[in-house]
Amino acid sequence: MEKQWILVFDSGNGGRYTLSKLKQVMPNENYIFYMDKLHCPYGAKTKLHLKHIAFDIVKKITKKFNIKLIVIACNTMASVAYDFLCERFVQIPIIAVTPCINSKVISKPTLILSTKVTAKYNESIKAVKHLKHIYIKSFTNLAKKIDNANGNYGLLQNYLNKKLKKYKNKFLDNVVLGCTHFAYIKPQIKSALKANVDFFENSEAVARKAKKLLKSVGKCSRSKKPGTVLKLYSIR
Repeated sequence: MEKQWILVFDSGNGGRYTLSKLKQVMPNENYIFYMDKLHCPYGAKTKLHLKHIAFDIVKKITKKFNIKLIVIACNTMASVAYDFLCERFVQIPIIAVTPCINSKVISKPTLILSTKVTAKYNESIKAVKHLKHIYIKSFTNLAKKIDNANGNYGLLQNYLNKKLKKYKNKFLDNVVLGCTHFAYIKPQIKSALKANVDFFENSEAVARKAKKLLKSVGKCSRSKKPGTVLKLYSIR
């Protein structure tokens, strides 16, 4: 029987974070992790360009592999290309990481961190941006800086101190991480804000949703062994 795969894609290491949550929830599934270094960072691209990138990735991978689920592990790509992909790949279910914005989060002073593209196009962010206790800070290339840090995230502290300085006195309770990359720098964000904030990020919820979806269509892996992770890259 041909092996079935879950495709997880992003421009960089943010997708690895989402992949780790998927593996925790569904350790017996087989994953293809596609890191699109060629087009990193996504947050600096136009909406049209991102749609073309997403289509090319999915078309290329689905031609070569039996994909049973697609996970867009990128808030930026999800904000502009989710519906576009769903309309063009109707035979494969698609789910996406999106900013974790709900009534619990927005009931308290909250800072939403995202790329500029996500801040501009994400419907959940646009729906709450008028609230006086909701603050939105967007970045063009922070995701790229996180990738380039190679795990030495303390190198970003001065940059974050400068970029987040204006939010230190906002008595924040919550920070929404509207980019999967940002999950790696929670200590640095907390230090820059000088606040004991709670973080909200949607990768774990997406993993649970993925498992529920596969169960509903009878496509969960029946293997008792740990699944395979195949890593593919587009390189400059």
